Amino acid sequence: MSYAAQLIFGLVLGTIPSLSTAEQVKKDHLCFELWQGQVAKIRSAFPGGFSSNQIVYFAGSDGRTFDCLNVNAPSGVLEESEFWSQQIAPHADEIAKESGEISVNFCNLSHQNIGGFRVVVVHLPYEKGELSSSTCQKRIRDLADRTKDSFK
Repeated sequence: MSYAAQLIFGLVLGTIPSLSTAEQVKKDHLCFELWQGQVAKIRSAFPGGFSSNQIVYFAGSDGRTFDCLNVNAPSGVLEESEFWSQQIAPHADEIAKESGEISVNFCNLSHQNIGGFRVVVVHLPYEKGELSSSTCQKRIRDLADRTKDSFK
């Protein structure tokens, strides 16, 4: 069931989801529906899992960050990663508009070092049309290899 359908269903039944439930529904929609292909590519590129200090998160165009691979690192790492992604997102979009170029956060990777962890963030759009656009597909074509290279 889609994210919107789950929320509507909850409203019809009179059960407004708690914030944590709503966040989980959104994560499930993004990680297991919309971004499923990209999440699967990363997962298959690391069949033995990640080293204890390596993390891959997925972030939307607004910087909201999700642990789609269920790495389960300390929550502070996810929170700090999201903080930085959210700080960069509006500036990257503004610079892109001014220059007429594509935002660095559009279908791309960023790297962070947080508390001894090497974090790679995969930035993807929330809209299916943008995700399937030729520009996005070109930028994420070698996503798994670029993620592996980030940990070298």
